[in-house]
Amino acid sequence: MSGAIFTPGVTPALNGFENRLIVNADLSLATWNTVAGHAMFSITGPVRAIFIYYVTETFTSGGAATVSFGLTGFPADYAAAQTYANLQAGRHIDPGATIATLSIWWSRFMNSARQADCIITNNIKHGYTIAAAAMTDGALRGICYWSSLDGAGAVVAGDGGAL
Repeated sequence: MSGAIFTPGVTPALNGFENRLIVNADLSLATWNTVAGHAMFSITGPVRAIFIYYVTETFTSGGAATVSFGLTGFPADYAAAQTYANLQAGRHIDPGATIATLSIWWSRFMNSARQADCIITNNIKHGYTIAAAAMTDGALRGICYWSSLDGAGAVVAGDGGAL
């Protein structure tokens, strides 16, 4: 289930964004399920971006795992650590440390004080961090809508490596 989908200029614009990138993380694979930070997106220059995380398969763990979402140097800035049991299929990560069903208003993402809609000016990664125990199964879809600020900035698929 791991992979990336890049659709420049083909998808409907979301609030003025020019590009969309989708990354799927299969938590049955060691690339995505270890106690560590896992990069879903790598930002290679100045961009405006919005990050959305959606659980496509309920997370499972053999221990008391927690998961937080954020970026390089700030691994819980998008959403603070929460128990893996809350990460159930059909839910998304609400910027600000909660899990929500899909009934949330899109404007919540656009107006979040967290990094849902943000400007990133240097090379950095965005993703999630697993703590306390590894995951054994589950799947997560990360969606990034983005636009370059200088014509050279870009967002590319992360490889599950260090956040």
